[in-house]
Amino acid sequence: MIVAETEELCLQHTKFALDILSKAGFFIHYDKSVLQPFHCLRFLKFILDSKQIQIYSPETKVDKLKNCTHDLLHAKSVTVERLAQVIDFLASCLPAFWFGRLNYRGLEFLKIDANCHESYRSKVKLLAAAKTDLHWWQSNADSSGSPIKWQDFADELCTDGSLQGCGAFFENQSIGSRWTSEELRQYMDIVATVWSS
Repeated sequence: MIVAETEELCLQHTKFALDILSKAGFFIHYDKSVLQPFHCLRFLKFILDSKQIQIYSPETKVDKLKNCTHDLLHAKSVTVERLAQVIDFLASCLPAFWFGRLNYRGLEFLKIDANCHESYRSKVKLLAAAKTDLHWWQSNADSSGSPIKWQDFADELCTDGSLQGCGAFFENQSIGSRWTSEELRQYMDIVATVWSS
C-alpha cells in the first residue's frame, strides 16, 4: 500500500514503485493491482481506510460474526469441531477489532481442555468465560475498526505461564523458573477457578 499526502504524489510514488519493481525483475500483475488512489480499499477480506488510518470488517463478515456467536450462545452444547471453527473465524477477525485478542481466550481454553479429554466430535457446554467472550463479540460486532499502525511503546514486558513454569522478558533481561509441585497445584487451582466460573 502506498500512502501520500496528495493524489498526485500518490500517483508519482506508485509509478516509481512500479518502475523499481519492474527493473528488479518482478512481474507486475496489473489485473490484481489497484493503481488509482483510494481512501478506502478492500484487501484480504478487510476494508483499509487510509484517511482514518483504520482497518474494518466488511458488512458480510460482521453478519457472519453475529450469526456464529449467536448460534453458539444459544446452543445447549456444541461439538469441539464447531467450537474450533468459530475460534478460527474470530481469529480471522482480529485485525479489525482492537480488543478482540482479549476476548477469545475463554473459548480457546475450553477447546484445549475438551481436546485433552474428548474427541473432536464430542460435545461440550460453554463455560462462563467462553460465554463472556461470545457476548463481547456480539456487542462489539458493529463497531469494528482498529488502527492500521500500532503506537510505539516506551517499554514492553513479556510474560508467560504454562504447566512447566513461568517467565518474563524485559529489554535484554529475562527470568524464568519451573514450578515447584506446590506452585503448580496453586497455578492449576487458579486456572480451574477462572475458567469454570
